[in-house]
Amino acid sequence: MPPLRKNIAWPKESNTSLSYSGSAPAYELVPHTHGQPSTSDATRSQTIDSRTEKHVWPREARKLQRWSTTTALVDLLCLLMPAPFFALVYICATRDGKLVHKEDLERIQEGIIISATAFPLIFSAVVGRMTKRITSWRLERGSSLRSLELLNGSTTLINSISTYLSLRHFNLLGASLVLLWAVSPLGGQSPLQVLRTRRVTSTFANTMSYLNMSSPGHAYFGGTSSTVTGKPFVEAVYYASLLAPANVKSSGMDAWGNVKIPFLPTVSSLSNHTGWVDLTNEAVNYSSLAGVPIMGLEKSGNVSFVIPSTYFVLERPSKPSVKTIRPYPPVDPTANLTGYRLNGQGFSSSYRPDYIDVDPILLQTKYKNVSVLELGGMSGKMSFNANNMNMTAYFQLNQVYIEAVVVCSVGQSRVASSSTHDHSCSVRAMRRRENIPEIAYNWQQWLGFSWTNMISYFSQTTMNPNYSIPEAYIRNPDSPLAANLSDPSTALVDWDTLTLRLSQLFNTYAFGSLDPTAIIQSSSSKFSNETGAHGAYFNNLPVYTVNWVWLSIFSAATSILTLCALTLTTLHFFTLNPDILGYVSTATMYSSHLPVPPGGSTLNGEERARLLKDMAIRLGDVQQYDLVTGQLSFGTISSAARPHLGRLYS
Repeated sequence: MPPLRKNIAWPKESNTSLSYSGSAPAYELVPHTHGQPSTSDATRSQTIDSRTEKHVWPREARKLQRWSTTTALVDLLCLLMPAPFFALVYICATRDGKLVHKEDLERIQEGIIISATAFPLIFSAVVGRMTKRITSWRLERGSSLRSLELLNGSTTLINSISTYLSLRHFNLLGASLVLLWAVSPLGGQSPLQVLRTRRVTSTFANTMSYLNMSSPGHAYFGGTSSTVTGKPFVEAVYYASLLAPANVKSSGMDAWGNVKIPFLPTVSSLSNHTGWVDLTNEAVNYSSLAGVPIMGLEKSGNVSFVIPSTYFVLERPSKPSVKTIRPYPPVDPTANLTGYRLNGQGFSSSYRPDYIDVDPILLQTKYKNVSVLELGGMSGKMSFNANNMNMTAYFQLNQVYIEAVVVCSVGQSRVASSSTHDHSCSVRAMRRRENIPEIAYNWQQWLGFSWTNMISYFSQTTMNPNYSIPEAYIRNPDSPLAANLSDPSTALVDWDTLTLRLSQLFNTYAFGSLDPTAIIQSSSSKFSNETGAHGAYFNNLPVYTVNWVWLSIFSAATSILTLCALTLTTLHFFTLNPDILGYVSTATMYSSHLPVPPGGSTLNGEERARLLKDMAIRLGDVQQYDLVTGQLSFGTISSAARPHLGRLYS
């Protein structure tokens, strides 16, 4: 038997909800077709929810309103959404050229990432809502279906393009909508390109102080040998320097962070026209294992300054590197180390000055094509003896005055905690000094017996008959304690290497005797012979740099987003019709196959959907009784059958 169609009788009187009424529903006979819902489907609830008391179906005519609180709040939210993007534009624009701080950079980067993600979403919400609002506004005033479809279908960039192409009509409106939606990816990607960091160099003056190595300073070895009290301090610095790790000995600073002065004669590169020799790419040998103490590195960054200094160099008289006009005393002809063994059996040294002058004698000379000035009265003979072999090696002892360019890199933690090790210093350039110190700086004229005592005590460090750390240093400078003093390897050390290491030993002891407490930086007080040096801090610091092209794109995209939000909000006050576009519930307005009560034309799509939320509808064949031709329309589950492939539809 064909199924029965239930006729619903809507109540005539006004009530709070709609429901079935009457003692018994009336039925009519309809033909049965394939796929027709069963009688149980036809008896499902098709009424407006009677449990809803707040929202009722409008049974009487009512006026249209321009204002809706919910819609206004959503529009206001859309209007406020561009504000964070404008804030990001302002922050990026004001950071251009400013120093980068880690916390600030992390916050900005987090904001940029969030903006890159949020902008397309917010743009889609605002512009999609705007195009829908414009469609309603133009529909109220009358417009072509083509324009309305273009506007209503422009919900994303892809939908805008597909709608534009599917209508097969190219006009300014469609092109404008495509261009508008193209702003979305540009606005999303532009924040990622706005801000970068780069490093710039800034300079400012600073004054440092250093221990003047050209002056004797404290007389740690002053007075007679019986009254000297500074020997333990000096030898502590001396032996600690000899036994320092190999990486410390080869670096530009000693174990206490002091700057070591290289040997100028060992530099292979030629100087420039000012006499400066660039040491940046040079492998240098340091004149002393103990460096020059520096104070005043109290700011983070890089600082450069020039300090005068001096060192002693041992040279073979048979091949003097500096020619002078004064003859030297006869040189011992046995100064030849062929077969010479320094094996710990009485290695010692002694000193004899060439002469002592009250006034300095300036001698003009040439050294490796560099014009220099040598100081007369500053040389003498050093002899190193092997008593068991009754042999002596003689060296010429000369004093060299230099100027050194020191570059230091000071870390933040040094400034914060006054750490003595969070900095890195090295000599980057050197030259011979043009201004020779006054005679008071002549080391041979030290106060009292300082020079004589220093030479004597230095000799004593080599006189151990069984084991000598200085001799062990000559054999194995990287690790003296690993030197095997029982084999004759010292005799195999070539002249140049022996000269270099003996010079390093002497300079380490001599300069360590100036102010050992300053060298180990055990006190924050002034050095015994403190001298000021003017330097320049040059900080290679990271700063923000703004890509103004991308910032302009991001700013323009944000401005367009704001204009869309303003348009959206403004049109809310100029549109009377309810918002029905884009809602499925709109289909219930005009279908005669749905049991919708009369009235309700002022309901918008959301209100209609809430009131009819339990109604089950179908887009199907509402002429299923016609065996020839069907018709597609919205209907209930029972009144609209599912369409079938092969059936004709009008």
